[in-house]
Amino acid sequence: MADRSAEILDKLRQCGVGQRPVIFVGHSMGGLVAKKMLLQAQAEQDNDLVDNTKGIMFFSTPHLGSSVAKLNSATKFFFFPSTEVNDLEENSPQLVDLNQNFKNLVKEKEDLRIISFGEALTTPMFGIDMTFVSPESSNLEIGEHYQIKANHLNVCKPDSKESIIYRKFIDLVMDVIDDNVLNKY
Repeated sequence: MADRSAEILDKLRQCGVGQRPVIFVGHSMGGLVAKKMLLQAQAEQDNDLVDNTKGIMFFSTPHLGSSVAKLNSATKFFFFPSTEVNDLEENSPQLVDLNQNFKNLVKEKEDLRIISFGEALTTPMFGIDMTFVSPESSNLEIGEHYQIKANHLNVCKPDSKESIIYRKFIDLVMDVIDDNVLNKY
């Protein structure tokens, strides 16, 4: 995860991300990568990216890990061929540390809005119904948290403009735009 987040952070910097207000949206491990990138930027004193990050939306992000990582090696590889799943063991020291450091960053940065969504339905995979991210693990305990009646694959897909996912995202974008306009005058 550290290598992937460093690589993505470098590419985002090359594209100028962080020079203006930014909102990160991460599904599952993508949320962990976003957290790791911000902490890396902070450690490297990349104040532009850290200061200009105004919001993060997490969709079924396993802040405290996932029981999927405890499957035996053959089963895990069959369902989830990525070796990065090994980094997601529930309450692993790496994830606990990442989570605490991120919470500390959020406490320091008062204008960072956090919205988290968790999956409330199981995900059918090859005839087995699985819960990828438990409600406890998807709840960062900072900002807003909602359990959505969707499975892991669909939790990030609003089904209409009336969906809470869609409305919360639009509200977040509008708040960032409004704050940016007000701060210019």
